[in-house]
Amino acid sequence: MRYLNLVKCGVVSSLFGLLTACVSESSTTGGVSISEVNTSDCKTSVSRADTRPEYYQEISEKRTTLTLIPGVTNEVVGQFTDVQDNCIIGRFHVDITRNGDELVLIIYPELDMLTDCVCLYDIGFKVKELEAGSYHLKVYHTTSKRNLDKSNMIYNGSIKIDSQKSITIPMDKR
Repeated sequence: MRYLNLVKCGVVSSLFGLLTACVSESSTTGGVSISEVNTSDCKTSVSRADTRPEYYQEISEKRTTLTLIPGVTNEVVGQFTDVQDNCIIGRFHVDITRNGDELVLIIYPELDMLTDCVCLYDIGFKVKELEAGSYHLKVYHTTSKRNLDKSNMIYNGSIKIDSQKSITIPMDKR
């Protein structure tokens, strides 16, 4: 009987520990998060060796844009258009962090392989728990290792998220 009581106490303690761990994690991680990331297929592929130089240059000079569309309460739908990367990336991932009024968005491929071709991709995603307001936004397009430095920063500026208005931001070339 005493053994059975010890087992019951152990089970109850374990369940209590799990419940409090879940509650504390959600409260400590709170803030913004990314969901529903979708990567398009390669829209256009060019190669220095196999593409007419003027067409290669035209594609290489395309600027990536980021469109942010307010959704339901504290949700924003995001779309990167014409992201340039190599032809064998698998898919893209999107991460976000928020520190006060500073937002950092990171787009990075699943795979890194050296190829002689470049593709244009679109990346869709949702940002949850982002209130309307003014923010300082930094956007990085990194390798799969996600090293952040000035060489892979593609935007650094101020934005205003309005619950009634979408915004489109041209990214700088890296």
